[in-house]
Amino acid sequence: MKTLIISLSLVLLTSACGWHLRGSLNPPLEIERIHVVSTEEHTDLLRELARTLASQGIQVVGADENPEYILALGDETTRQRTVGIGADTLASAYSMTLMADYQILTANNVPLGKQEQARVTRTYDASNTTGLEREEQTLIDEMRIELVQQIMRRAYILLQDNPSTDGQATH
Repeated sequence: MKTLIISLSLVLLTSACGWHLRGSLNPPLEIERIHVVSTEEHTDLLRELARTLASQGIQVVGADENPEYILALGDETTRQRTVGIGADTLASAYSMTLMADYQILTANNVPLGKQEQARVTRTYDASNTTGLEREEQTLIDEMRIELVQQIMRRAYILLQDNPSTDGQATH
């Protein structure tokens, strides 16, 4: 009985303090259809964005399919720089930054805020070159997921601050 009470107390404490699983998003956005405008097509970023939107119950539609909002997405950019040099004067650590500009608009092309940039930076050890390329790709994939989550969190905030009906802002 004590174990049950302690377990329930721990569950209540973690839920009451705002604790959530790593990578979890805000509650689903109150929209059903969004149109994504991008300078690139069929990219990993667009696939991750579509997957995340689908998990929120949001359908990515064409401009002619009556979207509620438009997400204008810029190119995904990756920057890498050396942040550590080993005793052999070779790079031993790198910092990688993944970023993308974006802006959320109503269906009538009215911006719901200024253009913003989602950015994720990670540092990794490059001293062991075995599997380094695979490690870099895994890191980029994880960073891309976080990049999309940043965009989704910002969209949630913008849409909460700008409630709309039929894609028209009420401000």
